[in-house]
Amino acid sequence: MSGSVLHQDRILLPLRLGLSALLLLEAAAAWLPGPALWGFNHLAWLPAPWRILVPLAGFAAVWTPVGRWLGGILAGGRGAAFLERRALAYGVAPALGGLVFFLLQDRVHLLGDGATLADNLAKGVIFHGFDFMTYFLYAQAFQWLGAGPESQAYSVMAWGSILSGAVYVGAAAWAARRLECRPAGRSLLFGLLVSAPILQIFMGYAEVYAPLAVALMAFAACLCLDAEGKAPLWWAGAAWAVAL
Repeated sequence: MSGSVLHQDRILLPLRLGLSALLLLEAAAAWLPGPALWGFNHLAWLPAPWRILVPLAGFAAVWTPVGRWLGGILAGGRGAAFLERRALAYGVAPALGGLVFFLLQDRVHLLGDGATLADNLAKGVIFHGFDFMTYFLYAQAFQWLGAGPESQAYSVMAWGSILSGAVYVGAAAWAARRLECRPAGRSLLFGLLVSAPILQIFMGYAEVYAPLAVALMAFAACLCLDAEGKAPLWWAGAAWAVAL
């Protein structure tokens, strides 16, 4: 028994150290000015209390029994039962995800080409060709709502981001249910998909990448399903076409 515990500790220690290093980078980047640690500054756009609480919660999950307790919930009966029910997986989970993205929505719009997109959207001019479809859909929604000021252009893209996040959570639940038969495995896969840093683009991000992220995740899931003989290849092709 002691030998298995020792072996488990040897496996967990490098994992804990690696996760702690990433958390330290995230915590430092949240307070550094400019793009000094671009790619790790996901927390920089959140209010100050969140920049402190999120790394602390991460360290607690890594180094205290809290992480084991959370893992037990996700992989145990309660977490698994949540994904086993379609109404919860495809209804409640996306709704809760959308609510979280709405409450944590990013108030800073000057990210990427967000400012340029909003300005062009308000003026009714075309942006780049590579993201024309999403931009076109945003423009249609903007015109349908009455083509208000530039601030409303930001709101249109922000809501597109939040709604894409809700769809992403539902798609993640679908992927977990289709790819994994074991309840614990489903919970683990779903947890990994919905805890990625990419989720920031669903928090009101004024850009065109939120719908793209949903399509790419669906493509990856369908490709895995095809490899396991659980879905035809054209599913992956269709998701890739939507992404393009």
